[in-house]
Amino acid sequence: MLMMYLGTLVFGTLLSEIQNAVSQLRRLVRSRGRLVQNIKDFLRDNEVPAYMERKILSFVHFETSVRQRADLRDMTLCSIPPELALQLQQFLHRDLLYPLPIFKISHSAREQLLVDLYAQLRELTFCKGVAIQTVHEPGEGLYIVRHGTVRVVLSTDDDSTISTLYPGEWWGEGLLLGSQKSSHHGVLANFIAMTQVSCLVLKRSDFLDVVHCYPHEVLDLIEEAYELHYEPLVNESEFAEGNGDQCDRAESGRGSTVAG
Repeated sequence: MLMMYLGTLVFGTLLSEIQNAVSQLRRLVRSRGRLVQNIKDFLRDNEVPAYMERKILSFVHFETSVRQRADLRDMTLCSIPPELALQLQQFLHRDLLYPLPIFKISHSAREQLLVDLYAQLRELTFCKGVAIQTVHEPGEGLYIVRHGTVRVVLSTDDDSTISTLYPGEWWGEGLLLGSQKSSHHGVLANFIAMTQVSCLVLKRSDFLDVVHCYPHEVLDLIEEAYELHYEPLVNESEFAEGNGDQCDRAESGRGSTVAG
């Protein structure tokens, strides 16, 4: 009887917390709805051209939806018991951090490490055409595409597209481990938003704060996993660039011979 009473009490408390979270979320939704309307009124009061208004409001709606989703996640995690919150976090990061080669390590702390890293992810939004990251700017860390598409462009004068990243794909693992340049499979590159984009970002400082709470061999294993997966790609890239230079010299040599 006592256990039944306690169970009912706990369930009632949990239900009350969830109801409070839902009420808070509704207030946030209404608040952001008013914000969008205020922005729209401001644009029209200042006679902003219709095409520009559409672009601005489209991004505001996109940004608002991203923030609402993040708020709902945080409220949900705060409204349930720690054991359930842990299980939910493990489920939520399954398609985000699990696939990354640097986190495919054999260690008993791996599951909790990924949960702790997931808690540090922050979602950032970018307008279409914006340079999310370039080789000329210090990198913040790991970027995981959540929505939209990102163009990967060679950091050369011809701006050749070498890849397109879609939701679930990523870049910047090396930045977590001390690299100062953004790259894609070992090739220095810039990352441009092809559409409205949101990315989950893990900053190097947050990554190190979490990892340093674990035995030192965890960081060693992550670095080994990075080298095992990416060093061959870097070497292959350098080999291809070297061959390209040789071909250019050969073409140049043939040209001068003909001219002669």
